[in-house]
Amino acid sequence: MNLKYFAKVFLVCIGFVCLFNHSSYTKTLDETSFPLPTERLAVSLIYQTIITINNASQSRDYSVLRALSAPEFQNKYSLQDLRNTLDGLQANKVNLREMTLFDPVIEKKQILQSEKIFRLKGYMPTAPIRMRFEFQYQYVELKWRLFAMSLDFVRDEVKSAKKTLTEKGI
Repeated sequence: MNLKYFAKVFLVCIGFVCLFNHSSYTKTLDETSFPLPTERLAVSLIYQTIITINNASQSRDYSVLRALSAPEFQNKYSLQDLRNTLDGLQANKVNLREMTLFDPVIEKKQILQSEKIFRLKGYMPTAPIRMRFEFQYQYVELKWRLFAMSLDFVRDEVKSAKKTLTEKGI
C-alpha cells in the first residue's frame, strides 16, 4: 500500500513540476512577434497553395481558397473576382497538381516584419512551360495565410533555345 501511495504522490509531483516548468520550454508569442518561417515551411506553403488553387479551379468553387486566405485578401477579392481571375486555368486545362511533383526553386524569400508578411518568389522547374509564382503570406491567428498571389506560365527559354539550335543542326 505504501508503494502505491508513493507512486501516486510521485506522479502528482511530477505533473506539477511539468505544469510549472512548461512555460520555460515554450516560446510565447506576443502581438508583435511571429515565428520565422523555415525552408521546410516555405516549401509546404507553396505546395499547399498550389493544391488549393488547383482544387478551386477544378471544382470552380473558390470559397475554400478565399476562406483560408488572410482577412485582407478576403476583403480585396470576392468569389467572383477569384472566378474571373482563375477560370483561365480550367479553360486551358491546366492541372496545377502536377506541379507538386517538382521541388520549387525559390529565388527570393523576404520577411516584412511590420506587416507579418512572408514573401516567396520562384518557379516550378517544369518544361517546356514553366510556372512562375509569387506568394505572400500573412501571419494571422497563429497561421500563415495567403495574402497575395501571382502565377505566370512562361516558355522555358533555355530549353527552347537548345531545341532550336539542335533542330538547325548546331
